[in-house]
Amino acid sequence: MNHQPAWFSAMSNHALFKSIWGAIFLASLVSILVLSILPDSGAEQRFPGQDKMAHAIGFFWLYVTGWLGLRVTSSTALLALSLAVYGVLIEALQYLGGYRSAELLDFAADVFGIALGFVVTAKFFRATSES
Repeated sequence: MNHQPAWFSAMSNHALFKSIWGAIFLASLVSILVLSILPDSGAEQRFPGQDKMAHAIGFFWLYVTGWLGLRVTSSTALLALSLAVYGVLIEALQYLGGYRSAELLDFAADVFGIALGFVVTAKFFRATSES
């Protein structure tokens, strides 16, 4: 059963739509990787938890753009698992790089962002019988 509004289903099945979101997803993957392994700028955080919020927002964005670009509606678990593994790899690279630290709470924030992306895409793109 299709849980998406008809307008979204028609638009999202268009090859150009998938290509644009796919490119945004890949560019986001590369950007987040590069920003994550570059040496820390040393800038002071403006508020407590700013780093964790950045992780959650980044992985929320990755989930949503991945979902739109790859159209993995039948395999959302695979997308979520792949992004979680990506988060672990980033933390491992930070640990191995020596100039950044790997933190379990960073990974937890990544997973939170992925879960939020899952919920938002599931709720936002689900057609209700009342509409």
